[in-house]
Formats: sequence, structure tokens, C-alpha cells
Amino acid sequence: MPAIEFSDGLLERIIRASSNETDIVLDAFAGSGTTPAVAEKLNRRWISMDCGKLAIYTIQKRMLNLTTQIGPLKEDGRRDYERVADFEEHSKSNSRGLFFVYEKARRGDLVISDSLLKSLSEFISSNLSGNKKEGFSLICPEDKLKLQKLKPVEDKESKAGEKIFDVGNVRFLISFIQPKEKAEKEEPLKAKEFKLFHAGVYDAKAILDLDWEHYKPFVAQLFGVRSKRHKIYGFEADGYIGVHSAFIWDYPNQKNLVLDREYIKTLHTVLGGRAGGRFYVIAPISSMGFMEDEIDLDNTTYVLLKVPLSVLKALIEKGDPGSIKQPVSENDVNEVIDAVGFDFISQPEVKASYHRRKPEDQNLFNTGKKDWFIEISSFKSNTLVYDPEDFENFETLSMVLVDLDYNDDYFNLGKVFWASDVVNEDRSKAVVRIPEDEFTTKKMMVIFIDKYGNELKVVKMKKDFK
Repeated sequence: MPAIEFSDGLLERIIRASSNETDIVLDAFAGSGTTPAVAEKLNRRWISMDCGKLAIYTIQKRMLNLTTQIGPLKEDGRRDYERVADFEEHSKSNSRGLFFVYEKARRGDLVISDSLLKSLSEFISSNLSGNKKEGFSLICPEDKLKLQKLKPVEDKESKAGEKIFDVGNVRFLISFIQPKEKAEKEEPLKAKEFKLFHAGVYDAKAILDLDWEHYKPFVAQLFGVRSKRHKIYGFEADGYIGVHSAFIWDYPNQKNLVLDREYIKTLHTVLGGRAGGRFYVIAPISSMGFMEDEIDLDNTTYVLLKVPLSVLKALIEKGDPGSIKQPVSENDVNEVIDAVGFDFISQPEVKASYHRRKPEDQNLFNTGKKDWFIEISSFKSNTLVYDPEDFENFETLSMVLVDLDYNDDYFNLGKVFWASDVVNEDRSKAVVRIPEDEFTTKKMMVIFIDKYGNELKVVKMKKDFK
């Protein structure tokens, strides 16, 4: 189902009608971040979620560059005649015709001068019978009326004409086109402090480097273990998942040991066959010497919950790591992709060189200039499920994001380069070109993202481009 976009104006009405200031507005499918942007402008707190890395960085950029304006600037769309206060009265008055000078006429193109009115009076009089004074309407912007000698006359009975002038046998009823109302000027809106959380995406190295006191509660929370130590035939379990016992492997203090099938058999013996119908063992996948997720011994099924959760059986059968896949082209940016479980941040392996090169399409405007040129010769994902050798070159590249004014504090999205646009046909290289004039500051941050959402961030200065 395609994504549904709501305008700023509609969201403003919804948020105003359904919340008060300082309330929390939640958008579980945030997209480009219109909801949090409008909520911020209306002094609401907000929570926004999205599974796409591009969406996340787009929202972050938007929230860091807010203005007070909600929706497009409201311009005065009234036509020239609609900005004439007494326009209808001219048709009701004793007026023989109308001379209309449009507002869009450039300054100096047409000025209502004494000589023009005299010429008009002569022309009108020569084409009217009789010597009776006749009315004639004239409408123009006020700055077009440049009369030096002619003086206005008073006619309190006339409902048409902000100024009235008698010239010969013609009474000119002159009204003015009022200027368009200026749109309210938008002002920068300083962003309030906000946090960016990666829910369900964890740094594998950071987790495995935790000490036991921190590692154990993290893993227990990740797998929903209800902590309650208890003994089974002298063996101490750490808690329960549902009604079944669970044991968390002490990885931080036993990093060089491997759980193999013999360990599970020994554990079964130690438990004296009293583990019940299911018994959970939780350990990093790197500590397990087998691929099975379940091992049946007698009447007990030993369920191996591997850190990360993305290697559960359902995903192994699909052949995909458990993560939210990222798009590889702009056309499928809103594609909904089913995924199960969590995955861990695991930096892709990227080989890239940085150069200055002449623009690909040279013209009069870029002659003598050189692009900032990023040539990627190799890109492979390195997940906890697959090794880099399992992928073809650039098979998993999703996009390259660039902040052209990196401030050492946060990433402010500037440009997006889709894999489909930068990888050549034989997948031997990918090229990112940035025009010389677009990188004028000291540093840029480049983020290489694979289709599983893993990313590698690098910071480059101008001197790094040879």
C-alpha cells in the first residue's frame, strides 16, 4: 500500500484538535517528518519512528532547520480588479467606459499624466454626441497616477472613484488597485533538544565488550527474561521466559569457550532431566558451535536464543538477516519489506579513494572547476549472519549520504546518492560526484549504508581529496 502524505495544514488542524500544548504526539511511520515538524511548531512534544535510514536522517535534518511557517506561505491570490474597493460601483455609476492599467505593468511603461488625461478627454469627447459632461472610469495602481496641474473635484454623491478629475467634457472617476497583502515572513525556529534512538539495532562490538554485570541485564531485557534465580537439581537458572527456565551464558568471562552439542548434553545430565518441556539457553552466536536453534533431549527441548535475535530459524530459512531492508533506489523508498527480529550494527567493509576530478559534463559554468570525487572500489556487508565473502561486490549497497557542512556534533543530511545511480553495470566500482561549489566548508561526513541498515561513517576534509 502506498504511503499516505498529509499536508502541513491538515496535520496542523488534526494536532490542534486532538492535543494541547506540551502533549506528546506520536507518529509510528514518520516518513519525511512532517508530523514532528508541525508538532514542534505547535509547542507539542513528539516521538517519531521509521525503519528507513534515509527517513531518519531526513527527519533529523528537518528538525534542525525548522522555521515558524506551517505549510506554504499564504500568498495574496486576489486578482487586480478584486483589490479595487469600489470596482462594482463603477459599473453602476454614470460611466461610459473603463480604462484599466494593470498592476503588473512595469514602472514607466504607462503613467497617468495630465497630458494623457487631456488626450483621453479629447478622444472620448470626439466620439460622444452632445456637450453633456460624461463620466469615464479609470483604475490603476496609485503610484501610476502622476498628475501635476489637474486638481481633484469634490462629488459627495458619487460612489465610484476615490479621486475625481474634470477634464473638458469628461469626468474621470479614478480608483486604485490596492497592493497585495504581504505573506507573513517565516522566521528560523531554533530546534529544541531531541534524542535519536536506534530501537532494535545494537552495536555488536559494544555489547560483547560489556562486563558481566552490564551484559546480563541487557541480554535478559532483549529476550524478555523475567529475572528470578532458581535451582533445578542443583543447577542455578537465571530466570524465566514465560513459564520456562532460562540460562544466560556468562560470555564476558568465558569468551574463549564454545557451546557445542556435548555441552547441551552435559547440561541435560546436570539438570537430571528435570528441565521441563523447554529450557532456554542464551549466548552470542559466536559462542555456539552449531547451527541448530533447538535440540531435543528426552522430553526437553533446549531452545538456543542467539545474540543477535536476527539468526532465529524463521530468518535462516528465508536466507536474510533479520533487519529492516533499506531501498537501493528512489523508486522503492516507500516499499514495505517484511522483517523479523533485531539486528546489530555491523559496519560494512568499504574500500574508497577520494580525488578531485573534472566535471563529467563540462560547460561554460564549470570550466576550470573540479568535482569532489569519491570512488568506491569495494563494498560488502559484514553481518553476524554472513561473512563479506558471501556477497557479490556492491550487492548490498543501499545508499551514500553526505553532510557537506559537518560540525563535529551531528549529521545534517545534504545529499543522497542511491546505489542504482552510482554503481556501474559490471559492479566494479561506484562513483559519487559532488560539484566544487557545493562543498565550501572544512569537513564533510560520508555515510555508506547497506540494505540491512548497517552503516560506516567517515569524515573527510578538503585536503583528503587528492
